[in-house]
Amino acid sequence: MTVRKTLRRGREGTVTPPTATGGIARLAYEQAKQARLNFGALLKDAKLTVQQVSDDSVRVPVRSQIQFLNLVGAALQRDFLGIQLAQTVDLREVGLLYYVLASSQNLGDALHRVARYSALNNEGVRLIYRQPPKDCFCYV
Repeated sequence: MTVRKTLRRGREGTVTPPTATGGIARLAYEQAKQARLNFGALLKDAKLTVQQVSDDSVRVPVRSQIQFLNLVGAALQRDFLGIQLAQTVDLREVGLLYYVLASSQNLGDALHRVARYSALNNEGVRLIYRQPPKDCFCYV
């Protein structure tokens, strides 16, 4: 599977920054609140608002989400905060992407589907799945 960064064009043909559903930013926001960090300053530094990280119907700029996650991770002295948060989330909260994967018959089908639908979750990443040739034997 290949990962490609993508930009999208607005109605006037201008390039608009990619957005994401913001799930990981919301989890980081909750961590910051629980740790009693000055989350207002962290949000401001990442160019985010409380509404963006508390309302799951609002999309979040990808760059700001990454910046916020890095800031919260640094404040908590947790280098792998994103991975740690991802391990705690109920996958059903991911939404459509989870159901696309869960409804797959096998791994190949799941990878093909996640490549097709991943941009809905995060416009900043485009996954490409290439199925190996039928006569290819892969050993792990």
